[in-house]
Formats: sequence, structure tokens, C-alpha cells
Amino acid sequence: NNKKKLKKKKIIYFGSIGPGHGLEHLVKSSKYYNKNISLLICGWVVDQKYYLKILKLIKKNNLQGKVRININVKDFTWKNEMTQSHLGVALYEINSLSHKYMFTASQKINAYLAASVPVLVTSTNDNKYYLKKYKCGFTTQLNSKLIGEKINRIFKNKKSYDKTKINSQKTFEKLFNFENQFLK
Repeated sequence: NNKKKLKKKKIIYFGSIGPGHGLEHLVKSSKYYNKNISLLICGWVVDQKYYLKILKLIKKNNLQGKVRININVKDFTWKNEMTQSHLGVALYEINSLSHKYMFTASQKINAYLAASVPVLVTSTNDNKYYLKKYKCGFTTQLNSKLIGEKINRIFKNKKSYDKTKINSQKTFEKLFNFENQFLK
């Protein structure tokens, strides 16, 4: 059998585990992923009730094999997980000005780019502007099915994905790093 074995793809969400970050949509979207794709949520709990809601959502939808959560991890752990990931997710719910204009200020997006990981962000004018300019990621709507379908398409088009991955690295090296930003 000459069928190529599908390489496993890991999506990572890094940051606050609480409302405003599209986590419910992201967790539900894993129902629609191709079977070689999994999701890692890596961060710290800022809202215990919300965190328990996410855990229930995973269990209720039988997603334990698709979604893993690591909380309160050390720097070297999340950085290692990030460098082994294929897509970084930053789905800010637009409930404040900072979430609407988050692209250049987001520690999460910056960490993904530093790890040469393309980003998947909420489709806002600000995000679309930066992605059009730097070609380092993809946009999606805050809808579980659309997120899942978008993620499948991202990995299906290997040529586009590889180009975006290279652009992610270049964007960080040339622009969104401390040395460059400090000079400004």
C-alpha cells in the first residue's frame, strides 16, 4: 500500500483561559477537524467557572481524543509545545477596542510568529490588513463549523501553508521582534 500516512497536525491556543478568546467556538470546531488534527489549549485559568464550562464542553462532545488542555505550564513547556505546533489560534471576540485592534499588540500572536507558526485570527479589518500585508496567517469567523472547515483547508493546501509558515518567520525576524520594536 503506497498510501501516504497523514502527518499529525497540532493547533495551539496559548493564553488566558476565560471569556473573550473564542475558546468555546474553538473547542467545538474540533468536531469538524480531519482525524490527523488535534488542538492543545495551553495557558492559565483566569475564570474558574469558564474553565469548568470548557472541560464540560469537551466531555459532553466526546472530544477528549481531539482536545488537550495544559494549565499553569512553565515557559519552556509552552515554548516547546509551540515550536512543535502547526497553527496558532488567536480568536479574539470583539468586545473591546483592544480585542478589535489586537494584531500588533498580542503577546499570543507574537509568540506564534516567533515560533514560525502561522496564525488563525478573527476576521476583523485590522487583522485582515496585517495578514494581507505580511501573509503570515489566516482569518475566520467566530463560528465552530467555519473554524473547523477553515483549519482543514489550511492544511489541505500544503504549498500555501508552507509559504505562510515561511512568511511567519520572516515577519517576526524583520518586524515583530523586541530589537526592531525597541528601535522605533
